[in-house]
Amino acid sequence: YNMKHPYKNTLFLFLFLSFFLALFSSCQPKVTPSYIGDSAPVIRLEGVELRNPDLYMGYILASDDSLLYTTSLLKDTLMHLYEVKGDSLILKQKFVTTGSGPFEVDYNGFVFSYDKPTQRVTVLDRPGTLTKGYIIDASSENNLCNTDTWQEIDFSDILNFMFWGGFLQLNDSVLLTLGGTYETQEILSLINLNNLSVTPPKVMAR
Repeated sequence: YNMKHPYKNTLFLFLFLSFFLALFSSCQPKVTPSYIGDSAPVIRLEGVELRNPDLYMGYILASDDSLLYTTSLLKDTLMHLYEVKGDSLILKQKFVTTGSGPFEVDYNGFVFSYDKPTQRVTVLDRPGTLTKGYIIDASSENNLCNTDTWQEIDFSDILNFMFWGGFLQLNDSVLLTLGGTYETQEILSLINLNNLSVTPPKVMAR
């Protein structure tokens, strides 16, 4: 160890470690990176920009072939039905108005479901506490804005139930909802629309 020139010892140590690391790395087995070969399928997606001079679309809720159910950027109606034709997006219907009156739902608190096989639209008002909902037969576009054809659901008899907004319509009379009765550990519940009973879904044994 050279007390007069300690920096030479530091330089020597640095060179020695560098040589040792280079020698060690050269002894390691070579790892060849793997790549996807030319035989991997390549799918190219092509699209066109859809034209609409009066586009008030928010986000897409559901699709059925060339039909799109979307939220609305307008305050008076909550949902729109568009049809895709070529490179054009055609507004077909505006439906569900905002408010707290008959056949109206809260602008900031509605949830939507569309069942393609039955062409059924279900709208529930205000997640948190279920208040009301509507089932619409969308097989005819005119039904969307004709409230006389809507089936209204009054949930006021369901008490002590926390609804978190997600749901599926399993059949004509049963909803599978994301929510549960107070003071229980249930996070999923079945609501029978005929008698408004709330029960936890049964777990099927394998």
